[in-house]
Amino acid sequence: MDKQESRPRVLPSGNLIYSYLIFSGIAKAFSSSIKLLEDGEEATPERAAATYLLLLQLEFSLRDLGSKLQLYQFFQRDEVTRVVYGYIARVTDLEASVEKLRKIQAGSLNPLLRSMLSRVLEESQRVLAESKRLDRLIEKILEKV
Repeated sequence: MDKQESRPRVLPSGNLIYSYLIFSGIAKAFSSSIKLLEDGEEATPERAAATYLLLLQLEFSLRDLGSKLQLYQFFQRDEVTRVVYGYIARVTDLEASVEKLRKIQAGSLNPLLRSMLSRVLEESQRVLAESKRLDRLIEKILEKV
């Protein structure tokens, strides 16, 4: 009986960590792609389009992470944080996602979620800054074409 009760709690946290790793990996790929665009040699319309697609994937990944956080909190039966996480599960814009993460981080969370959320927020803020650089780089590339 104990195994059955503990199993639902393990599964969401595994999915949560998996979603975090996906988000983190895409964020690193996005950063690398931005650097290649800035170097100039790789500043092609194709690279810019691929970088933009990575940005869209990051937004999707962030929503997925929010959904997993909501699911994790549901299985933990923590009503207050479960409701709060429900908000970021519905966010579709990267800037709005970062703002929601800031608000959630200010609330009371268990240490594991606080640590994970801090890392996600750091990555998200960096990605947000780099997405603005991407806009400028795309404009430069389009001027050349």
